[in-house]
Amino acid sequence: MTNLQVALVAGIDPARTRPGGTRSYVLGLARYLASAGVDVTLVGIGGPVSEREPFRFMAATADSNASSLTFHRSLRKIVRAGRLVTGVIHTQRPDDLVPFLPEFEEVALVMTIHGDPFPGIRTRHGRVVSAAYRRFERKAVGAARRVLFVDPHSRGVFSRRYPRDARKFVDSQVGIDLNVFRLEESAGARASWKLDESPHILFAGRFEQEKNLSLLIRALPLCETRPTLLLAGAGSESDDVRRQLNGSSHRILGVVPHERMPSLYAAVDATILPSTREAMPLAALESLACGKPIVATRTGRLPEIIEPGRNGLLVPPDPLELARAIDRAITDGRQMGPTCRESVVRFGWDRVGPSVLRQYKEALA
Repeated sequence: MTNLQVALVAGIDPARTRPGGTRSYVLGLARYLASAGVDVTLVGIGGPVSEREPFRFMAATADSNASSLTFHRSLRKIVRAGRLVTGVIHTQRPDDLVPFLPEFEEVALVMTIHGDPFPGIRTRHGRVVSAAYRRFERKAVGAARRVLFVDPHSRGVFSRRYPRDARKFVDSQVGIDLNVFRLEESAGARASWKLDESPHILFAGRFEQEKNLSLLIRALPLCETRPTLLLAGAGSESDDVRRQLNGSSHRILGVVPHERMPSLYAAVDATILPSTREAMPLAALESLACGKPIVATRTGRLPEIIEPGRNGLLVPPDPLELARAIDRAITDGRQMGPTCRESVVRFGWDRVGPSVLRQYKEALA
C-alpha cells in the first residue's frame, strides 16, 4: 500500500485544541498513517499546521469556529474546484461524507462513528435540523463502503436503522499515543499545575448536557476526602456549571492544550466521567495510560475497559455512590497505577492503526 492516498475529513483545527476526542483521534491516525508510508491529507478548518507534522493540511475554511453547515458548504467548494485527489476519503461523521457525493463515489468512502450523533443534534438543534441530519446520514451510510464503529451500542443502533447496509459495518477502536500519554512522576506534575498535596480529581471534556456534570457537582460535598475538582474544557453548559459549583472547591482550567494534558492527568488522583451517553471516551484511555484510575457511569464501552478495583470504578448515576467511588479511587489510586497503564496498551496506534489500514484495503477492493 505504498502508493495509498488518504484524505481524513473532520471539522477540526489541527493547530487549536478544542474539547472532545475527535481531534485527538484524527491527528493520531494521520500521524500513524504517515509513519506507515501513506500519503495523508487532512481536510479540516483553521490552520495552518506546524511544519513538523507529517501530513498535508487543506483548510476547507479559515474559520476555526465554523459550524457544520459552513464546513459542508466549504467542502463542496473544494470538490467543485477539483482540489482533492485521493483514493480513500475517511470522515468522522456521516453528514461530512455527503459533500463528496456523487463526484467521489468511485473512491473508497469510509466513515468512523464515534457514538450516534443524532440524540445530541436533536437536543441542541431541534427537530428541523435533526431531520435534515438524518437525511444526510441515510445518504452517507448508503454510499460508504465501510462504516467503522468505536462502540457496539452505536453499531446496534445503526444496524436497526439501516439493516440493508449492516454488512458494511465493522467494529473498530480509537487510538492513543502511548509515547505521549505515559506514566509521569506526580509531584512534578502537581508542581507544574500549582496543586498542593490535598486530593484533586479531574473532569476533561465538553461541558454539555450528556456529560452530566450536575451529577459530579452534587457528589462533591458528599466526598469524605474533600477533593478539589479541576475542570478542563468548555461548552454550552459553562455558565450553568459555574453557577452550580458556587461554594465547592474547584478550578475551571478552560480548554487545556493537548500537549499539557499528560501532566494534568498525572497531577490528579483520578479522572471522573459521569456521562449519560458515551461511545469510547479518549479522556478515559488517556488518563489510564498516565496511570490514573477512572470513576465513571456505566455507559458506552467503559464497562469493557474498567476493571472495578483494579483501574477504576463503575457507578450508577447516584451522587452518593459516585462520592463513595471517588473516595475509594483517591485512597487506592496509587496502587492501581500499573494496572491502569496495562489496561490500555491495546489502544496504542501501533495496534489500532494497522486495523484501520486493513479496512482501507478492503474498501478499495
